[in-house]
Amino acid sequence: MKKLLYTSLCGFGSALAAATVLTTADGGADAGIDFGKRDRNFGGQPEMMVKRDRNSAPALTRCALFRFDLARLAEPVSDARITLTLSSQGEQSARWKYDFRLYAVGTPDWQENAVTFATAPGVKHDFPVGRDAPPPAGVVPVGDATLPAKARPGDKLQFDSAALTEFLNANRGKAVTFLLVRRTESSQLQAFAAKEHGTFAPPELSVNNRPKQTVLQGKSIRVGFAADGNPEFLERDGATIRILSARFWEFQFDGKTYNAANAALTASSESADSATRTYQCGKASITFRYMIPASGDRLNLTYTIESPKGWTGTPNLVIGRIGGLAATPDSRIVWPYRYGQLLRGDLVKNYVERPAPGHMWMQFMGHYTPDAGLLWYVEDALGFLKFASHGKERDGKLVLGWRERPWLDGSGRYELPFPYVFVPFGKCDYHDFAAVYADWARQQPWAQVSAAEKLAARPALANAVFDGKVKIAGFEAFGGNKHVPLAVKKERAKLSVGFADAEKFIRSLETQYGVKPAYRYDGWWGAFDVGYPDLFPVSERNGGNAAFEKFAAFTRANRSPVTYYMNPINFDEESDTYRITQSVRQLNGEIQPFSFWSGSRLRMVSPQFILPGNRNTFDHFKKYAIYGGVFVDQIGGSSPYLDFNDLAGYEYYGKDSNSRACKEAFRQIRAEDPAWMIGTEDGQEQYLDSYDFAEAYPRGFSDAENLKLGKGATYIPLNELVYGDKFFNLMGIDGNNRLTFDSMRVMRRLYGTSQGYTMRGELPYWPLLQQEFEANDVIGEAATERMLRHRIDPAGFRASVWPTVVVIGNTDSGRPLDIAFDAPNGMKVEVKALRPDGFAAVTRSGKWILWGGRELKLDGKLLAAVSNPDSILVANRRGVTAASYGFVGKAGLANPNGGASAEPWSVRLPGVTGNAEALPSHRPYPVEAAGDGSFRFAAPGAEQSIRFAVEKQP
Repeated sequence: MKKLLYTSLCGFGSALAAATVLTTADGGADAGIDFGKRDRNFGGQPEMMVKRDRNSAPALTRCALFRFDLARLAEPVSDARITLTLSSQGEQSARWKYDFRLYAVGTPDWQENAVTFATAPGVKHDFPVGRDAPPPAGVVPVGDATLPAKARPGDKLQFDSAALTEFLNANRGKAVTFLLVRRTESSQLQAFAAKEHGTFAPPELSVNNRPKQTVLQGKSIRVGFAADGNPEFLERDGATIRILSARFWEFQFDGKTYNAANAALTASSESADSATRTYQCGKASITFRYMIPASGDRLNLTYTIESPKGWTGTPNLVIGRIGGLAATPDSRIVWPYRYGQLLRGDLVKNYVERPAPGHMWMQFMGHYTPDAGLLWYVEDALGFLKFASHGKERDGKLVLGWRERPWLDGSGRYELPFPYVFVPFGKCDYHDFAAVYADWARQQPWAQVSAAEKLAARPALANAVFDGKVKIAGFEAFGGNKHVPLAVKKERAKLSVGFADAEKFIRSLETQYGVKPAYRYDGWWGAFDVGYPDLFPVSERNGGNAAFEKFAAFTRANRSPVTYYMNPINFDEESDTYRITQSVRQLNGEIQPFSFWSGSRLRMVSPQFILPGNRNTFDHFKKYAIYGGVFVDQIGGSSPYLDFNDLAGYEYYGKDSNSRACKEAFRQIRAEDPAWMIGTEDGQEQYLDSYDFAEAYPRGFSDAENLKLGKGATYIPLNELVYGDKFFNLMGIDGNNRLTFDSMRVMRRLYGTSQGYTMRGELPYWPLLQQEFEANDVIGEAATERMLRHRIDPAGFRASVWPTVVVIGNTDSGRPLDIAFDAPNGMKVEVKALRPDGFAAVTRSGKWILWGGRELKLDGKLLAAVSNPDSILVANRRGVTAASYGFVGKAGLANPNGGASAEPWSVRLPGVTGNAEALPSHRPYPVEAAGDGSFRFAAPGAEQSIRFAVEKQP
């Protein structure tokens, strides 16, 4: 039943009236406005203060306080509206439009004839009302409204929001106060401050009584529904997740946008654990089905769209949008974009939307505070096009949700074949979200081949995992994102390392460092990003096909595996084999726009043409019997298209047609030669069965720096927590060319990454690079395991735990740390004086790393102790290797071992003999044995490393 509550305006008019308004239940005072008298009281005085001084926020130019008496409001309400009607038009209000924001400021206990803005609870001189400024604690934004230019008496400002309804329900029986603020840009302040303005009649509050609430009950959750049919709350473990947005869903059909506020709820039904809601949206209808499954701990949501037969299109559907989420410093958004992100709620600024499948590695997201959390995920094993989003609402709160483009094919009916899933939690964090998602995701077809099985099928992967992966830069990328003529690119592209030099450099590297890594060769065929996908014949500037054949024969005979870069999806518009008819097409028949890369216009093609377009390249790889495999760019970045190419051979358009065809194309690439190892840029879950390794780590990192710059993003290894035992986390697109980027290194090692370097010329001997190769043999122990835990400790360190490996990194303390860590796998690790950006690693097999620390123990047993802080010690299958390093952060030094302390070392290395050799010369290195079991020797310095022999075990 609609009710009208006349205002009990406790003396706080505004731009609310020069005329008399009712301010108390039994009559009362005038409330006018005086632009210049900021210290006047409210209520009893005929003037009202408007905050206006040089310290004011620019947007705060007009304020008004008013109250409603809710003593007679006994029952909960389902919706509410506050209306302000313009009663007179001022000179200035005829010229400008004005934006207003309404705040609920609580129920302060004050005497109306004594309070001023300086003393009013919740309303201070520094009240921030800028467009993006969050209000003070306890002050709740409840709506925005705009008065148009040339407004006339009788025009209205109306405020109706879920936040207003929630505030009124929480304060039934009380007198509640609201603050009205006019928000404007600074360019309008001067004129507004000096002119006459319009006034408003007394505010009106209208409400609807709330009907009896529908509640679904599961084993461990309760789900409540609002009168508009949308979910209103989810409860679990004593925690309540409130769903405040009336736009939980939003459907754009035939030129109009519908949601629960303006669509007619035409049918509603429920049982103990399910509910159905049908809305009429013009000529279409949409039915949502909510169900608590047998697990009893989550809510599943699917939908059906009924549309007129013959109607075709791809309307927007927002689904599962939940706003009103905490944006506090202790709130977090969990976001599996690329490497996995953890976003601090109060520092989220922009609206972000990402495709999943696509650079969203997995199809979930979440939000949590110290007390409660919510996981959204999609049980889509097919690959429908959808987008995940997060952002900040006008009231400063966070909003997350999904968006789809369902293809309505004219049949009159579209039914979603998978559920959206909402899992509420009590106390939780991202580990809980990853574990729940993994329960579903690891059962899917793409996750049925393990990393161990891939390693057994392709032994060359062991070179990449345990020795590292070196990138060879052939022809370099050409210029920026603008078109460069093909002839210019072919003639002028710089060739850094051709086939002849690559052979020489590989021999030199493997001899100097005593390792046999895998290699990735970029730009081997000609100018980079040119000619895709047909990469043969090879440019004569690099010796043509004959030079390729000779290089392939060398790597095969030398057992030096090489993955050859290729891009099977993007076709170069200027390639001889590209046909415009192959391109992805939009519904209106237009070709999908091209993207610029290295001066080339690259086009996405329908999957039907991927393998035929790459046929010549694969045939040459087989002809020359390459040893290694291929690095296929764009698997990680590929997301489904709504492709309407009539030549694409789809069984049907829309839905999962493009995604299914892409997966089949990559399955065929995988089948070209089962012995090839296949890598990709970022990876994503749907293609896990088509590639062996991917880049799944942050390229650069510093929590402390991000927070200092106001950036709320940090990185977490969500990929490893869900799929760590399904793929290898190896050097990817960037090549880790900056060996001295210490904060990057420690994060990659915490992700279980095997590292390498980029070869643009013959590599000199760098002790630091030696230790990178040595460390791969230790970190590689985790390569076939799934990460159990990743700890971000308030002390400034992180720790990653696998079943048999623990890695600890001093990521953000800014000082040396002593760390004692009891890992959940039962390993107790102690490290002393671990310097900033240093790390330690231990394995159950006896391997370990002490990178910039003074002492390392496992389960109380000493593994290493060293006196020199500029030290790196690695124990692996080859012995214990020691090198000097000065920790130079992001600096790109010519010799990255320069600047290290030259003080003599004293070390204790149980199980190590006194026999040592210098690397790369292999000459004996003088070591002095002390009586206490330690060794003393000169610092290795900038040009050599030291390797100690290890006692043979009985």
